[in-house]
Amino acid sequence: MFALIKDLKERGLLDSTLVVWGGEFGRTPMMQGDLKPDQLGRDHHPHGYTVWMAGGGIKPGVVYVQKTDDFGFYAVEDKVHVHDLHAPSLTGSAWTTPS
Repeated sequence: MFALIKDLKERGLLDSTLVVWGGEFGRTPMMQGDLKPDQLGRDHHPHGYTVWMAGGGIKPGVVYVQKTDDFGFYAVEDKVHVHDLHAPSLTGSAWTTPS
């Protein structure tokens, strides 16, 4: 990822290119399975996940963190809807924290 961003910056393309890294799901905060080494794991979790963005008008160094419940399962404060997350790539505008 660093090499891509460095290359875009050197070529003068970073300001016009939005780089987005993320997954479609996070992982549940608890283990699941039959407690056997080959069956342990964490399930898909649509209520909390990580997305990282650079370039394309994104202000460098901004960190926006949602707060979850005590168990880490549900976002309870400062939620970001997926539509707000998609807005920069669809409109060409810089992402700002939703109000």
